[in-house]
Amino acid sequence: MTPLLNAISLRISLIFSLFTIVILLIMGIVIHQLVMHHFEQQDHTQLEGKVELIENLLKQYPNNDLFLTTQLKDALVGHHGLMVQIERPIGHLLLSSHPPLISSKLRLQDAKNPLTEWQTNGHNFRGLIVTSPHTKLADSHQIILGIDTTEHQLFLDDFRQQLLIIGSAGTLTLMLLGWVAARRGLRPAHTMARVAEGISAQDLTGRLEVNHIPVELRSLAIAFNEMLDRLESAVARLSDFSSDLTHELRTPINNLMTQTQVCLCRPVADYLQVLFLSHVVKHLFPVSNDG
Repeated sequence: MTPLLNAISLRISLIFSLFTIVILLIMGIVIHQLVMHHFEQQDHTQLEGKVELIENLLKQYPNNDLFLTTQLKDALVGHHGLMVQIERPIGHLLLSSHPPLISSKLRLQDAKNPLTEWQTNGHNFRGLIVTSPHTKLADSHQIILGIDTTEHQLFLDDFRQQLLIIGSAGTLTLMLLGWVAARRGLRPAHTMARVAEGISAQDLTGRLEVNHIPVELRSLAIAFNEMLDRLESAVARLSDFSSDLTHELRTPINNLMTQTQVCLCRPVADYLQVLFLSHVVKHLFPVSNDG
């Protein structure tokens, strides 16, 4: 493994970036859902207001005539993207601002869910399908209102793209800042390394400043200083022992050297005579004991 990949600062930076990505992803999803919910609520409120207006006009004018159609058109004018289709009775088209907004099959499927979404001619719609509760077909009516949500969808697509760009840039920035913060946070470890490099057998006085060490590294610094104290004490005892040993061995060695030098100064004949006398004494000693 290369030193860069094995660096603690890189690991911390990657972990920090991973958490950042997860948080930004969750934030992006939540914000996106909130924006979608806001659009849905806004469209729903607008559609309900229009349905109430149309139903009031239908009650005021029970007959399908040109005046009712004019009133409906005037009430709905100025609402960009709003599509309307009114049938009274059901099956008889009273007013339509657009070709058929929704198929009859889908209209039946969504009868229990008034707020629905569908797609027509490449456009996305969100709308309401309101059917009168009358049992008689002649008195029945159905109101279909739809809002073109294509612009909403384009906005959401652009919003997602912007979130992705901002999130990516933010992740890279936070990764760099996390790496810088990790490097600065690991400075005490580099200080400890420099102190350790300055220690030798001739100089064991170096110590770490425990008061300026972070809490996470304080126990390690204390243990390091205690180790140096023990090592310095052991080296001192070893030095004292060496001095005592040198002093104790100096006298015997000097005596041996003196005797050796004296022996080397005498001639060989003297040593032979001494050996002969020693041999004679060795043999005479038992004889003297017998006498």
